[in-house]
Amino acid sequence: MPYPQTRWSLAAILPAPAGAEVDRLVEELETTTAALEAMRPVLSPDITGQDFAKALAHLETIAQIASRLGSYGPLWFAEDTQNQDALAFMGRMDELLAEAQNRTLFFNLWWKELDEQNAARLLASADDPRYYLEKERLFKAHT
Repeated sequence: MPYPQTRWSLAAILPAPAGAEVDRLVEELETTTAALEAMRPVLSPDITGQDFAKALAHLETIAQIASRLGSYGPLWFAEDTQNQDALAFMGRMDELLAEAQNRTLFFNLWWKELDEQNAARLLASADDPRYYLEKERLFKAHT
């Protein structure tokens, strides 16, 4: 029996390419990015585990939002490569996400420059993102 082809739905990512949910995510991305930027002065070798966890929570939120906003456009465009609205959405999201990434790049640079003793101390308190943090430290020599 052949598989019946049906149109796919992107509703699990976003209900629509415009509207209240997209606006909410864009606003949350801006708010969370600004909150991480506000933490820049506390990024020092003696940062507390609590402040470090707070910064990581901001990074996680930014990553989740970026995943949703960044994946909708290419999937929508793949559905119809002549769709100019999908192309415009992709361009808008690419610009927005690149700006957020540029604004938060300081955290990765700080993390890579942190001395081994303090990095180990902070890694001990970071369970969920431990692999990500360890992976980032591997690029320390190339930064």
